[in-house]
Amino acid sequence: MRGAVRHDCREPERRLTPCRRLAAAGGAALLLLGWGCRAQAPAASAARNQQVQNLLRAAVATARIPAPMRRHAERRRAWTALQQLYRQRGWQPAWWDGTEMRPAAGRLLAALDALPAEAVDPGIYSGRELRRLLDALTAPGAVPSGGAPGADPSGGGGGGGPGVTAPTESRRAAEVADLEIALSYTFLVVAAHLSSGRVQPAENVRVHWHTVPPRVDLAAAWRRALGGGGEVGGDGSAGGGGGGAGTGSSVEGTGSSSAGSDSGRGGSGGGDGGGGREIGNGDSVPATLAGLAPRAAGYARLREALAFYRGLAAHAGWPAIPPGGLLRLGDSGPRVAALAARLRATGELPAASASAAASDRTAPVRFDAALAAALSRFQAAHGLPAKGEVADEATLAALDVPVERRIRQLELNMERWRWMAGDLGSRYILVNLPDYLLTVVDGGRVAMTMKVIVGKASLETPVFSDLMTEIVLNPAWHIPDTIAAHEIVPALLRDPGYLRRKGYELRRRDGGAAGVEPGTIGEDQVRNLGTPGSPYRLVQPPGPENALGHYKFVINDDFDVYLHDTPSTQLFARSERDFSHGCVRLEKPAELASYLLAGDPRWTPEAIAAAVAAGERVTIPLRRPLPVHILYQTAWVDAAGTVQFRDDVYGHDRWLEGELAALTPLWDDLAGVRRQVAGALARALQGAAPAVAPAAAAKPR
Repeated sequence: MRGAVRHDCREPERRLTPCRRLAAAGGAALLLLGWGCRAQAPAASAARNQQVQNLLRAAVATARIPAPMRRHAERRRAWTALQQLYRQRGWQPAWWDGTEMRPAAGRLLAALDALPAEAVDPGIYSGRELRRLLDALTAPGAVPSGGAPGADPSGGGGGGGPGVTAPTESRRAAEVADLEIALSYTFLVVAAHLSSGRVQPAENVRVHWHTVPPRVDLAAAWRRALGGGGEVGGDGSAGGGGGGAGTGSSVEGTGSSSAGSDSGRGGSGGGDGGGGREIGNGDSVPATLAGLAPRAAGYARLREALAFYRGLAAHAGWPAIPPGGLLRLGDSGPRVAALAARLRATGELPAASASAAASDRTAPVRFDAALAAALSRFQAAHGLPAKGEVADEATLAALDVPVERRIRQLELNMERWRWMAGDLGSRYILVNLPDYLLTVVDGGRVAMTMKVIVGKASLETPVFSDLMTEIVLNPAWHIPDTIAAHEIVPALLRDPGYLRRKGYELRRRDGGAAGVEPGTIGEDQVRNLGTPGSPYRLVQPPGPENALGHYKFVINDDFDVYLHDTPSTQLFARSERDFSHGCVRLEKPAELASYLLAGDPRWTPEAIAAAVAAGERVTIPLRRPLPVHILYQTAWVDAAGTVQFRDDVYGHDRWLEGELAALTPLWDDLAGVRRQVAGALARALQGAAPAVAPAAAAKPR
């Protein structure tokens, strides 16, 4: 196809004849010129295909990324991949076979319709606009390669086929180019969104989220989808479903299929050996996209929960509990009946538990032991104190959260799964911040859990993953400058004896270990504590009142965040435990240290306890460093199949919901590209056939 016009379009521009220059600029001169070049005009279909190639080149071969795409990393990646693909193909279309659109186009539109199952709103992908363009090219009466309804029967009008007016044929080529670009861009963006997320938290400095999302090879996924191969797997093989069993507690189900490249997602597998010009029917388009979603078992369980809650919503959700006071064991009446119906809707109260009341509809529903047990299960699944005999104010508020809100919560947490590597490993520590819980997983099974205290809302604990490398017994606390400046300096100015009472020492930053008497420095130097220019720093030596307690678990992170003991153990009795300055305080640090040092004959539990009692600082490198994942999950499904919900303590759900709502349609991204196609066509039409009115040029859509 390209060889038929190679002699017209491959020479340097300065050597082109006027006829050839017009063909290269807009791709229409060979079709329109009825004088001088008519003998060289190819067949209508070949001419149109060459036009499509030229229009693709004019629209895509630009070094500048269209402005709307520059705001989103994944859209930039998609556009760059699109340019790479068509350049490798010599600008040949992939969705258009030369005479009609391939079945792959319809399969992509069907795949868009399936996106809600992955908690992805298909609205931004402009399926209606794509369908309109596709229908225009495939509907009965659309201009085929050789004719058009109402065309000049004499075949006049330029180099088109019999019965085809040249402007009509050229506009049809522009429509093909428009749809070709839109289909590829849509596929590539959807692939990026399914694998890495629609919103990237790294692009917003306000959100303390530092996990590294997977980066699949978008071009390879495109080639595999259109090349007739199977589902893309992380290792290039056919993909598979979710992986290992979940780990219970607040672990969101962390197993995954065996990891290959690209973090176990669809990735660099497949391909066509370079240019990617062999195109099939697109049978693999839906499977390829489906294979790019996270494969962790926790994500798969969230997807199932989403389907269940959407089913509830389709049947009007659950009844609201009428306003009133607390509900207690032994109560009866309409509010208790509403409570029972509410718990039956989500499965905490089995239907059999209400059989007696159902057999006698005149008998009032009582708050009995079965209802109390169901309420206790609900409270536990929502992070509330499990006191099933009383439905207190917090419990009633959780019961009345509408089903639509819970659906949204599930969707937001599925989106956050895309920001993480698909496989957290077989041995790791997971801290779920909204759950205030630490879980140790070993061999895919829960080895230990404990309560934690995390950063307060104004001093959030960041979300990240990194290695724990050592344990420090009897650590000193090197007080961060922010705490020194904002908390200690005001207290010291009010009370000169504050440092002594708290056991803090003033030391020189140049390394001097000896303490400096606070009374020997002036008020100005006190006010400068915690600032970069201050020569002093504050340290709390090891001891029973040390803020880090007796254990510090060091993580190789960039945030100076670690896990540690605390003397303030009374705070673990609270259900909401966001009190720290950003580090994570542990309920059972001695047990964690013994677990991590198990197998080291030098550090038996007795040896650890003796070292702690001695009071000297000891650093113990871990023989087997392990990953620590500090995550933010406000909804997950535990290993027992219970859907767990927690409050949005840091507002990450609220932020993400706002970012998703602000996403603009992909159709808007391509507005400038469509203008480039239309401009190239208009220039060709105007230059090749001056008699054609400007209004005949394709209008930007």
